[in-house]
Amino acid sequence: YKDNWWKAPSCADDWSKAGANGKKWGAVNPDATREEEGDKKAATPEEKAKREDWYRKHGDGDDWWKRPEFIEDYQEAGPSGKKWTAGNPTAGALGLGHDCPASGPEKKKREDWYKDNWWKAPRFCDDWAKGPASKGDWKKDATPAEEKKRDAWYRQNQGDPATPEEKDRREAWYRKHPKEPSGAQLAKREDWYRNQLSDDDKAKRMDWLRDRNDKDKRILATELPEALAAINEGQAPTEQQIQDVMDRIEWNRQNQNDDFEPEGASGRKRGVADDEDDEPTITQDEFLQAVAETNFYVAPDKDELEFQEEEEKIEQEREEMARQEEECAYLAMDAEEEQKKQPEEWQRRGFDKKNDEWWKKPEMIEAYQRDPEDEEAPWRMEEEGGKKPCSDEDAAEREQWFKDNWWKAPKYSTEWRRDGEAGDNWKKT
Repeated sequence: YKDNWWKAPSCADDWSKAGANGKKWGAVNPDATREEEGDKKAATPEEKAKREDWYRKHGDGDDWWKRPEFIEDYQEAGPSGKKWTAGNPTAGALGLGHDCPASGPEKKKREDWYKDNWWKAPRFCDDWAKGPASKGDWKKDATPAEEKKRDAWYRQNQGDPATPEEKDRREAWYRKHPKEPSGAQLAKREDWYRNQLSDDDKAKRMDWLRDRNDKDKRILATELPEALAAINEGQAPTEQQIQDVMDRIEWNRQNQNDDFEPEGASGRKRGVADDEDDEPTITQDEFLQAVAETNFYVAPDKDELEFQEEEEKIEQEREEMARQEEECAYLAMDAEEEQKKQPEEWQRRGFDKKNDEWWKKPEMIEAYQRDPEDEEAPWRMEEEGGKKPCSDEDAAEREQWFKDNWWKAPKYSTEWRRDGEAGDNWKKT
């Protein structure tokens, strides 16, 4: 996960929408992605090229609704689903398919696809992954050819199922490292969750806001405290909450591309009075947007504040660990470059005199692991530094050697020197 964080949907969507100008997918690490500083803290050109190639092969494009979570939404909710019916990926992820729906023909196209590809839902993927213990639901009504096609799709998207021995080893590790919160912490969190508004209550309050004044849809700025109290069952907001909402409204006004009221309104600028004697007002859209963006809710109690402080402390520790990991990674990269300049003894042997096996050098192993299919890779040449490809027999021999000696690549020898027995990658079979 640490090595492939850039494969997350948010990064793939950023690449799909912004291309080379994206500020998430091209970042050097997850922290830079969260801060959208991919233009300032960018990965190396080689790393970005590798990511773009992966996005081209695996990106959703306009078929984002084919992801497993949307298939699951269709199977569980049918036409009432709030994800698969959405008109765009963002609305789908937020479950706003009813507020931002796709067209009728588009929904029909998706339904037909879901009916043909029902076996791609998460629960069938899980059933397939059980191997011999599977109930066989994933291959229901499948011909041998269809079953083979589904199995190939699962392997491409899920990876080969783990062996029973590997599963036992992982389960033993999970039991040894549960890291679950204490009973007191769980009870505190459950109590906090029980005191939150239900989705139905939230929906009722939002409906009340929309229906409060269909004709004018605005309030006086001085009525803001009463409006906020109205959506909290009469509990008055704090001064800080009122100021936060008001500041957000002002910020939105200054940063909106369209400074004027939507069609059908008076054409006056938001919040600006017609006459000097008129008081400033707040439109319904401005109010709803500010309430949502400031996460307005009843003032937190003591337990909730303690819970928030605990979460913030954990987040700070996580950020510090990430910073230290990044620093260690840079040091490791520097050390790796130095090691490349000074190969191990076994790497130097045979290279001092006439060398017919130059393609066994560390940089050639690295080139093969980076892209085994590259027809113009240096290790495929007949002579070192040459342009003429070697014979197919020689290429096959070299590929087999690379597969048998993958652990001789610089990154694994570097890991062994740096981590010793604690390293995981160099010990793989």
